[in-house]
Amino acid sequence: MPPTLEQTEIREAASRLDDGDVLRVLAFAGAGKTTTLKGIAHARPDTGLYLAFNKPIANEANQKFRDTRCTARTMHSLAWRATGMTNEQSMRLNAKAVQHLIDMGRFHWPRLKRWNAYRCAAAVSRTVDIFCASADPQLTDDHAQQALVLTCGDPAMIRDPRRAGIVRNTIASLLPSIAAAAQRVWDTMVTERQFSHDAYLKILDLSPTVRNRAFAGVGYVLVDESQDLNPVQRSILVKSGLPLVAVGDPYQQIYSFRGAENALSRLPGRELYLTASFRFGEGIADQARKILASRPDGGPSQRLVGARPDGPMKRTAPRSALLARSNAELLRAGINYAKKEIKISFLGGIEEVRRDAQSAQALHDGDLEAVRSPELASFDSWDELLMEAEAGNSTMARLQKLVEEGMPQHLDRLAAYEVPPQRAQIVLSTAHKAKGCEWPQVILANDWRSLPELQERHKKATTESPAAVTAALEEWNLLYVAATRAIGRTDRLERILSPSDAAPTNRPARSCRRHSRKDADRSAAPSFETI
Repeated sequence: MPPTLEQTEIREAASRLDDGDVLRVLAFAGAGKTTTLKGIAHARPDTGLYLAFNKPIANEANQKFRDTRCTARTMHSLAWRATGMTNEQSMRLNAKAVQHLIDMGRFHWPRLKRWNAYRCAAAVSRTVDIFCASADPQLTDDHAQQALVLTCGDPAMIRDPRRAGIVRNTIASLLPSIAAAAQRVWDTMVTERQFSHDAYLKILDLSPTVRNRAFAGVGYVLVDESQDLNPVQRSILVKSGLPLVAVGDPYQQIYSFRGAENALSRLPGRELYLTASFRFGEGIADQARKILASRPDGGPSQRLVGARPDGPMKRTAPRSALLARSNAELLRAGINYAKKEIKISFLGGIEEVRRDAQSAQALHDGDLEAVRSPELASFDSWDELLMEAEAGNSTMARLQKLVEEGMPQHLDRLAAYEVPPQRAQIVLSTAHKAKGCEWPQVILANDWRSLPELQERHKKATTESPAAVTAALEEWNLLYVAATRAIGRTDRLERILSPSDAAPTNRPARSCRRHSRKDADRSAAPSFETI
């Protein structure tokens, strides 16, 4: 297929970039980003570097770019090699690691209710993580302040004056010790060369020598999924001084809980667009436009166009995917498919989820010998996991919810019904994990909020905190991602777009332990058909 006018304009603009120049490409879902980037690689005579969001995407890109002078890497692998990291130097930074790295007793800890040594260490760990993800040259009290606000809440957004005062005093009391301990942790990591994944990426940002080593021989950089870069990654790219093409879709930004920002809005340079989606036709494009237009900010000024012609699709297996908002609902749907003896496949497999959930259940039950998950092996009790979750660890918060909803006990049965993707009748995935994928038919699970509910949540978030507002807006982005994974049809979307016109549905109860038989029937996995 010959390039479109938009792709040609981007290719020509990218071929003329000099050192320090930046070209930002805003691309809707399925709009041919990879094809466009490959065209740029063909147009430039120098050696290129394609930075991918994760290792599987990098491996796939290397296959697609094999006839160019551009190679694909992740930014973490770039930093790993440039810093000379080894497996022995790699570490997980958590509360236990903090207590191992420094003597917590050397710092003054105020006596505050619920703030024991473990919880203080978790706040120190979070402070270092926030610093590592930032573009800041030094660790400061601001990073500790952010960590404590994530744990305690933002006193400026708390309406009850008494509670706001308590939170404000708690943060003020803890701040000096948390900041000082975090600085000691960072200094110890650097001195002993024991780095977490985020820490050696921060070294790439801070050290010109390491950065020069990382980008030696590179003539230009292509970076995909730029809407999900965090500040330190953006800083590294700008400091490289190389010609940069940053591609992404700001309306697919769904990782702010990991510290991501929309780098496309923060980078300098010219802005061009890819508005025609080759994944789907006007039917799905129209639904996607409705989702984006309902955002409080009005959505994009550009118009998404469905460029795929109507007609029969190539038969592929599996032809259907069920996309859930949460892991709990994903497992609920899987259980119901398994009861019907429908062949299922979890995107990425279920073994890791199974191991982590069952380890969390073992931790909850006090059976430490049954904890097999590396992430949970450092915990000595369920209370420690809860403190990590409260401190802002989203992974621990999800595991807490799975255990509280009674999901781990069902995972053995699910694993028995899982088959390889090519043999499955339906693939099951969360929308986060499905990003970048496509299927002929997509079914939305029961846990998606309607547009009026999203608007109500956003209204409430404006009274809470800027982080809550960002999270509320990302609910629109996540729905847009889910709806646009389909090539031919997205089922059960109309009830979300126009709930008053759709048949009534019932969102599953919070805990499957309290489900009645009637509730279980209503929350059963939706049916699917071949299209």
